[in-house]
Amino acid sequence: MSAGVKTTHPEYDDNLPKWQKVDNLVDANVTQYLRNVGKSEKDAARQIERQKEYEDGAVLDNFTLKTLTGLTGSAFLKPVTVDLQSNLEYLAEDVDGVGTTIEQQAKEAVDQDLRKGRFGLLADMPETEGDTTLASMENGSTVPRITRYHAENVINWNYRLQGSAQKLDLVVLTEEVNNGADKFSRDTELQYRVLALDEGGFYYQQVYDAELEVTDPIYPRQNGALMSEIPFFFIGVSDNTATVDASPIYPIAELNIGHYRNSADTEENSFVASQAMLILALSEHINGEQWRKENPDGVRIGSRRGLNVGPGGSGSFIQAAESDKAQKLMEMKKKQAVELGAQIIQPGAQITAETARIQQSVNHSTLSSIAKNVTAAYREALTVCAGFLGSDYDSSFKLNQDFYMSTLTAQDRAQWVAEIQQGITPRSLYYIKLREAGEFPDDWTDEQIASELETQGLL
Repeated sequence: MSAGVKTTHPEYDDNLPKWQKVDNLVDANVTQYLRNVGKSEKDAARQIERQKEYEDGAVLDNFTLKTLTGLTGSAFLKPVTVDLQSNLEYLAEDVDGVGTTIEQQAKEAVDQDLRKGRFGLLADMPETEGDTTLASMENGSTVPRITRYHAENVINWNYRLQGSAQKLDLVVLTEEVNNGADKFSRDTELQYRVLALDEGGFYYQQVYDAELEVTDPIYPRQNGALMSEIPFFFIGVSDNTATVDASPIYPIAELNIGHYRNSADTEENSFVASQAMLILALSEHINGEQWRKENPDGVRIGSRRGLNVGPGGSGSFIQAAESDKAQKLMEMKKKQAVELGAQIIQPGAQITAETARIQQSVNHSTLSSIAKNVTAAYREALTVCAGFLGSDYDSSFKLNQDFYMSTLTAQDRAQWVAEIQQGITPRSLYYIKLREAGEFPDDWTDEQIASELETQGLL
C-alpha cells in the first residue's frame, strides 16, 4: 500500500541518518554514539551506574562545530551585496514574514549546505481574492515572501520529461504547526505542503494536515496568468539540482564522534585499569576468623596502616602497564580531521598564513561553490517575487567569495610604495589591495583612498 503524501524519496532515506548525526554533533547531543559498557554488568542498577560513569568521562572536543562556524564566518567576512528594486526592498529586512533578514537567511543556507549538502527556498505569494491592493502590499499582508526549508523537511520530489529536458513537477515539504487549544500551548504536529504541476503543466499547492485531510488546490498567478514552473529552488554543493549532494562536514563529524568515543575509553581505562590492586596471600598458620580478629578494620591501604597475614603470608600490588593506545587513536583522528580541513586550535602551533591557505584550500573551494549556488538560488527566487508583483527582475544579490581577509604588513606596504615610486606598479593595483585587506571600504574610489593616504602622509 502506498504511503501517499508521506512517501519519502530513496535519496532522502539514505541521507537522513547522516544529516541527523551532523546536527546532533553540532548540538553536542552525542552520548547516544558511545558504546554501551553497562550491559556487561549483571546487576541492573550497576549497569546504569557504570554507563553513567563512562558517559561522564567522555570529553567532546567539537572541532566539527569550530569548522562549521569558521567556514560560515568566512563566507560572510564581507556583507552580502543586496540591491533590491523598490517594490521588493522590504525583503532585505523581512524575507519570510517573521522578521528574518535576507542576509540571515542566506547565512543559514550556507550553514545547512555545509552540514547536509542541501537547502531549499520557496518563493510564494499569499492567496488573494482578486487583484492585490496597494494597502495590503504596504502593510505587508499580501506580498511575496521567500521561505527556507532544511534538507530534512524536503521529503520527496520528482521530475517529468518535457521535450528533451527534465522538469521539476513535484516537491513535498513538511512543516511544523501549532495545534494547541490556545496561544500558550506548544503542542505541534506535521503538515505536508505539496507543490506540483497538474496534467496541463500548471503549478498548484495543496496542504495535508496531520490527519491527511487536504485543502483544495491553490493556483498562484503572475500577471494574472497561471505558472508553469514550481518556484522551489534547491541549493546544493556542486549544483542546484534536486539530487542530494554529499555533506562537506560529514567526514569530519564521523572522525569527531570517533575521537569522542576514544576520550571515553581513555578516561575509563585511566580510572579502572591504572589503579593498583592489593593481593593478599594468607599464611597457612592463620585462618579467616583469626585474620578478621587481627584486622578488625578489614583491608585498609596506607603508609600508617598495616595488615597481619600471619607467618609466611605476603601482600603485593599489581597495576596495569601504562597504555596510551586510546590517546594515540585520538591524536590520529585529530590529524585526519585536520587533513580534511577541520579547524582545530592547537596551542603552541605556529601556522603561517600561507600554510593556513593550503590547509583550507579544499574547504574553501567547496565554500566557493556553495556561495555561487546560494547566489543563483536567491536571484531566481527574487525573479519569481518580482513576477508576483507584475514586474521584471531588477535587483542584485551576491555572496562574498573572498574568504581570506588579505593583510598588509609594514614590509608589504613599503614594497608597494617603493614600486609605485619607481614606476613599476600602478597606484590603482595598490588601492585594490588595500580594499581587499579591509583597510578601506569596498565602495571607496581610488580618488578617496589617495586623498586619505596623502592626508596621513603615507604615500
